[in-house]
Amino acid sequence: MHGGRAEGEELAVGLREHGARFGQRRIARGLDQAAGAETHEVEAAGARYGEAMHEAARRLSTLYLDWLAAERAAALAEANRKAAHDNLSAADKRVRAGDASRLERGIAQADAAEQDRLANDARTLAGAAWGRLQARYPGLSRNPAALPAPLPPAADAAYWRERIVAQNDTLKAAEAQLRRSLAQRERLRAERVPDPTVGVFTASEWGGAERLLGLYVSIPLPGERRSLGAERGEYLAEAAREEARSVKRSLEADVAGAVAGAAGAYESWKIAESAVQAAEENARLMQRAYALGEADLQALLLARRQATGAAQSALASRVSAIGAYSLLLIDAHLIWGLEHD
Repeated sequence: MHGGRAEGEELAVGLREHGARFGQRRIARGLDQAAGAETHEVEAAGARYGEAMHEAARRLSTLYLDWLAAERAAALAEANRKAAHDNLSAADKRVRAGDASRLERGIAQADAAEQDRLANDARTLAGAAWGRLQARYPGLSRNPAALPAPLPPAADAAYWRERIVAQNDTLKAAEAQLRRSLAQRERLRAERVPDPTVGVFTASEWGGAERLLGLYVSIPLPGERRSLGAERGEYLAEAAREEARSVKRSLEADVAGAVAGAAGAYESWKIAESAVQAAEENARLMQRAYALGEADLQALLLARRQATGAAQSALASRVSAIGAYSLLLIDAHLIWGLEHD
């Protein structure tokens, strides 16, 4: 009898080991689920890397365009400086000819000095813009290209919205986090009810004269911790879902504003270009009239200020239109090799 009991105890120990192995298999499944969560982490990390590249592209575009604009503004300021000194030379000739007063010459001299200062300020700003660009992207040569003519958005707002939303890495990261949260929620749901363990054992009594067959059932009772964990998983999944929705809605609003802004900036540039041509022609004619004694200095300086203001406005409009369209192309991953699946 004692031998039979010993045999039964051996079988019971074996069943407990079998149950432990069953639990280990369940843990292995949990590890598989954890590996799935790691996959979502990899997706999120890839999206964050893509977003970093995207932001770097936006910074490069902005810094490069700011530098080109500053160089162009310096060139405009230098042209204004030369025009002011031409006006001063014309005033000198008129004073010597007795056709203008020394006061008029003093006004022209003050205007020339002011244009000297403005030209120096513009050169300083261009140097600062170049310094910022070179510090972040060393190895570039200071050989500014001409600012190209702006282009209007090549498609309607729906195209840009669909394209940019599909390529946006911030949204991809939020969606990867959502998938990770959903996977964790399902895992916590499965953990809410622990797995039972079922086994069968045999034993013998009276030297094998009697055989015993038994059923072993272990049913763990779930506690409050598991229910709280499942509830927490629901909340986290819902929060991730709302975060993804919020990112998408905000992105769609930003795209709509960017497309409208790019189209409006292009139209403003066209208007500014027509204005600057008229103002420059008026300043040229007024300068000639002053040199011939047919106009006074105040009219000449007014015409020159109008031409300067129109040129500066046209430059600002050109830069704004180019920048707006460039950022659309970058956001849509249509330039600089940013496109990915």
